Amino acid sequence: MTLRLSCPARYAFANEEGITLTASFAGGVAPYQLQFMAQDAANTLAVQTATADAENSHSFTYLPTTGGDHILTVTVTDALDNVTAANIVFPVAIHNWEYAGDWVHSVSSAELSGDWRTDLVAVARTQLGYSESTIDFKIDDNGIRRGYTRYGAWYGAAYSEWCSMFVSFCLHFANIPASDVPQEAHCGTWQRAIRSKGAYRTPAADYMPQAGDIVFFSWYEDDEAEHIGIVENVDGTTLYTIEGNSSGSVRRREYSLTDKAIVGYASMTRLMEKAGLLRESAATMAEELPEGALGKGYTLIGSVNMRSRPSTESTRIATIKRTNTGVVLMDYAYAGDELWYKVHHDGVIGYIRSDLLDAVLLVPLSMQVVAQPEPISWTPDMGNISLVFQVRNAQGYRWEQRLSANGTTTWTPISEDNTLTLIPTPEALRCCYRCVAYTTQGETLTSDVITLLAEPYFSWLQTTVVTPDMLQRAFNAGGLDLLVLEDDSLVHVRTGQTIARYRADLGYFVDCSTGLIVAYLDSVTGKLAPVVTQADIY
Repeated sequence: MTLRLSCPARYAFANEEGITLTASFAGGVAPYQLQFMAQDAANTLAVQTATADAENSHSFTYLPTTGGDHILTVTVTDALDNVTAANIVFPVAIHNWEYAGDWVHSVSSAELSGDWRTDLVAVARTQLGYSESTIDFKIDDNGIRRGYTRYGAWYGAAYSEWCSMFVSFCLHFANIPASDVPQEAHCGTWQRAIRSKGAYRTPAADYMPQAGDIVFFSWYEDDEAEHIGIVENVDGTTLYTIEGNSSGSVRRREYSLTDKAIVGYASMTRLMEKAGLLRESAATMAEELPEGALGKGYTLIGSVNMRSRPSTESTRIATIKRTNTGVVLMDYAYAGDELWYKVHHDGVIGYIRSDLLDAVLLVPLSMQVVAQPEPISWTPDMGNISLVFQVRNAQGYRWEQRLSANGTTTWTPISEDNTLTLIPTPEALRCCYRCVAYTTQGETLTSDVITLLAEPYFSWLQTTVVTPDMLQRAFNAGGLDLLVLEDDSLVHVRTGQTIARYRADLGYFVDCSTGLIVAYLDSVTGKLAPVVTQADIY
């Protein structure tokens, strides 16, 4: 005799669905005695019998009450006591559902901060160790057993591939809006959705993933993702992830950052920037801003006015009413000491004062140094002299002093204050001064050189040892190549040398080296007069 068993169902749920088993037999001698026996995992037996008068097919229906693999056996005995038997192993599942309250409880230990990157990882960690059900399952058309998961149940597909639904579940319970970060059940669809958000990054672009990113994997060395996970950490060259449906569980995995299976990332930082929760970095702005733009600015208060020119006296052309509104920074200008940005917002171009914006710049503004905008020419009636300079867009600055000696010239740092106050000694007046601005990257910008005396006084101090008395004499005389009367002497201004002395007995000044009369002093008016003739008084 021959016996063949068939069953249209691939599985059944205990206490819910009957199993229909059909026995088809041929050969032997009628009548036939048929016995159906079902044996569950606990060896509990269920027996049914039937009689057939001819070769035929006969069906048995059985309602399983327990889960596990059930052995279904049919035995056929003909009139001559010839016996044949066959069996099949039939999987029976038991519903083991969770409900919304269970899902909420499972994530209750996660402390959320509002930062999507840390919150996503925090929720994912609460799920570590969860495994898909081995008793609540379905078997698909390909014969693959799919266990129930809370992530599929939450998403609406309890027995499906669930790596994507696990990440979607974590996003949901991390309070990350689906409108800002797509939640999908299919990796490839999700990959495309992240691309459309402008947040997809690839290893080929030298992107360094961050905790909270979503990582996409392809097992077939193409760009289409078949698996997905959450980046927990990056350490050196190693990527640490939390993944759902990893050998049927939620577990940690680690990869080299150069692993060929990694095809891309969803940058959570970029998604937060797009949602307005983070200020855009220079790297992301560079991808989207118009060529030549300086960066972006964000309003610090409500009702920020855009002006036609960099001045509060100019025409108001628009008002930005909300705090933290982004504007494109196109250029900048100074109005006195005030920095203004030329901005583009909502189709309008105008100026906003810099203290009303939080600026994120692609490159630093150019340094500017303005030192003592008016020329300086010190005179004794000025007393101490103060040098002032303005430094813009630098990290630091210093005053330097230049002194020439022995044929060499050196610049020496002397101050880092905004104002440099000098006592006008001859030593200070013979030096040059400048200010140097610098950045942390080593860039420097030097102001024009400042001298404190007009020519020819400044050159005089470079070539002659000048005392304070000589300096005072030069200013009193109004020139360097003159003779001035001091007490009873005629003194040369440039050298300070006594040229002639007054002889009261004669009423004349006599040259100290030649003994010649060089001038006459009018005792009434006190004025000097040159002599018409020279006479040797000796």
